[in-house]
Formats: sequence, structure tokens, C-alpha cells
Amino acid sequence: MVFSKEDKVLIDVLCQEKGYGAKKFTKEFPNKKWYQSSLKKLLTKTDQTGSVHHKPGSGKKHTIRIAQNVDSVEELLLSQESAQNSSDCERDWNFQNVCA
Repeated sequence: MVFSKEDKVLIDVLCQEKGYGAKKFTKEFPNKKWYQSSLKKLLTKTDQTGSVHHKPGSGKKHTIRIAQNVDSVEELLLSQESAQNSSDCERDWNFQNVCA
């Protein structure tokens, strides 16, 4: 279940101020269709980190597009293309010899 930023803040505030648990949230907000397991995970994360927001540095790491990386990828692609062409030639040669 994906919670909006507003939902996360609401959940955090009600949990801290009124002591809401996962069951209470599902009863009080049935139109949101939140799962208790998702709420429990969010509440656990909030208890451990003290925040409903992502930790800095979490998530997918991005690589930087620099000339060296571009050149490396280009070389790799060219080497794979030449290897693929040689296997195609071998396959064609074998097919011609079998069919002859």
C-alpha cells in the first residue's frame, strides 16, 4: 500500500497524540482502504526512525553519465555485436553444410 505524504503525516500525528494503532486506523478511515499490515510497517518505521519520511541516501543509487562511462558502454556493445556476428556466420555455415 502506498501512502500519500498527507496520509503519512496524519497517521504519525494520530499515533503520537491519540495512540492510534493499525486496527484503529482501519476502523476510523474505512474509505482509505488501508491494510493493517501496511500500517504496522509504517508505524514500526516511524517508531524506529522518528519520521515518516525517507531516510537521506535511501533508494536507488544513480550513476553519473561521463565520457568514460559512455565510452566503456560503447566498447562493450561493439564487442558483443562482433561476437554475435561471428556466431551468426557459424550458424549460417553449419546450416548450409547440413542442407547441402
